[in-house]
Amino acid sequence: MMKRTQGLLFALTMAVAGATIAGGVAMAQDPAAVIAARQAELKKAGDATKALGGYAKGGDLTADEVKAHAATIAAVAQAIPGWWPAGTAKGVGKSDALPAIWDKPDEFKARIAAFQTESAKLVEAAAGGDRAAITAQFGKTAGTCKACHEGFRD
Repeated sequence: MMKRTQGLLFALTMAVAGATIAGGVAMAQDPAAVIAARQAELKKAGDATKALGGYAKGGDLTADEVKAHAATIAAVAQAIPGWWPAGTAKGVGKSDALPAIWDKPDEFKARIAAFQTESAKLVEAAAGGDRAAITAQFGKTAGTCKACHEGFRD
């Protein structure tokens, strides 16, 4: 349910920004608006990652907060494909997206798939409630974030 809600919120954001969603792919009408909407969604995952990073280092979160942050990360991961239409690379608006996204699409897709897989496992670990398991899976999930930033984001 959360994935569907976040996906709908992204679609609404894109529509307001002057873009359309066709088959889950953002079709740029205003590249700067598409970039802003993409960054807003990715910031949600970044904020959840920061919170879980604190938890992994011994910080306090309730079980419900851990589950919610894991779900946010997974929902963003599932919604990511299609957020990088042509014309939204570095140099357009406030984009940090490197040309490698379009030059190496198979590698980019593989990194997104890894993020999706590991974030789904994070949701499972969070549901189990074992702090050590959550922390271990958080590390794997965060590693997929880092892998995508390296080479695909400035």
